[in-house]
Amino acid sequence: MNFLKTIGILLFIFVLVLCTIGFIQPKNYLVKRSTEINAPIQEVHKKISSWKSWEKWSPWVELDTAMYTKIGGLDGTIGSRYNWKSNNPDVGTGNMVFTDFKKDKVGFKINLQSPFNISQDAYFIIKENSKGNTHIIWSLNGESSFFERIASVFWNMDAMVGPDLEKGLRNLKNLVESERLRAIHSRDKQGIRVEEFTFEETIYLTNKIKIVPLEEAISLEYYYKEVKDLFAYANEYRINIIGPPARLIYSKDTIKKRATIAIGLPIDSIIDNTLNHPIVEIKQSKAAKYTNTWMYDELPLVNVKLRTHLMVKGLKQIFPTVVIFNINPEQEPNPEKWKTSVIYLHE
Repeated sequence: MNFLKTIGILLFIFVLVLCTIGFIQPKNYLVKRSTEINAPIQEVHKKISSWKSWEKWSPWVELDTAMYTKIGGLDGTIGSRYNWKSNNPDVGTGNMVFTDFKKDKVGFKINLQSPFNISQDAYFIIKENSKGNTHIIWSLNGESSFFERIASVFWNMDAMVGPDLEKGLRNLKNLVESERLRAIHSRDKQGIRVEEFTFEETIYLTNKIKIVPLEEAISLEYYYKEVKDLFAYANEYRINIIGPPARLIYSKDTIKKRATIAIGLPIDSIIDNTLNHPIVEIKQSKAAKYTNTWMYDELPLVNVKLRTHLMVKGLKQIFPTVVIFNINPEQEPNPEKWKTSVIYLHE
C-alpha cells in the first residue's frame, strides 16, 4: 500500500512539474536563420516573392517530388497562395499565403493542416552589405499551445525547423549565385573578359564629391539629375566634353547606408574650379576593365569579378572606381542594350 502511495505521489509531482513547465515556458517561439548571397537584392527578391520560383529552392519540395501542388491567385502578389498535399508525414498538407511585400521584406503565413494543425508567420529580411551582396534573414514565429510547451522539454521548434530554414537558404544561395555566374560565364565565352589596360589621365567636371544615402547613390534617378545639371553647366560656359559621363565611387558603407561618390563629365582641359562644380583629375594608371551590355542590377556581380581579378593577381585597388555609362538607360529603353564599363584602377 505504501508502495502504491509513493508511486501516486511521484506521479502527482511529475504531473505538477510538467504543468509548471507548461505555464512558465514562453508562449511564443521564434526560429531564425541567415546567410549571405553573392547577388544584388533585386535578384534575391525575385526568387522569394514568387511561388513558382520557390519550387526551385524550397527545402520541402524535394521531400516529396510527387506531391500535389497548386498556386492560387496571381503569383507574386499579396494574397496569392501555394497549396500542397502529400502522403509523406514530413510534408503533410497545407498552404502558404503572401502577406507583405516591401523592397527589403517578404512576409507570408504558413498554414499546416496535417499531420498537425499549426499556423505560423514567416518573413524574409534582405539588406545589401558592404560587399554589395545580399544578407538575408529567414524568420518563423508562432504560438505554442499549453501541451506543446510541456512537450518542449523533449523537443523544441528551433531544433525541428531550424535545419529546414538552413537548407532552404543554402538552396536559394546556390540557385541565385549559379544563375548570376552563368550569365557572366556566358559573356566570357563570347570573349568578354576582364581586360588589363592603361587608364589615360582624365579630367572630370563634377557635381562635387558627396556623401549621400546609399539608395540615392545607386539610383538611376540621382544619376540622371546630376548629369543633366552638369551638361547644362558645361553648355552655359562652353566647356568641351570629350566622352560619356561617369560615376566616381570613392567608398560605400552599407552599415551606415551611405556612399562617397561624384558624377563627372570628361573635359579636354583644366578650368577654374567653381564651388558647385569642382574639377577632379585622375592620373594615368594601370587598370582592369569589364565592359559589356547588361541589366543595370548586374553591376554588383561585375564588381565581384573585378575584385577577384585583382586578388588573384595580387594587385591593390586605387580609388575611385570609375563606372562609365557608354550607353545608358536614358539613351536606350531596352536594358539588354545598355553598355557600361566598370574600371578598377590599381598599383
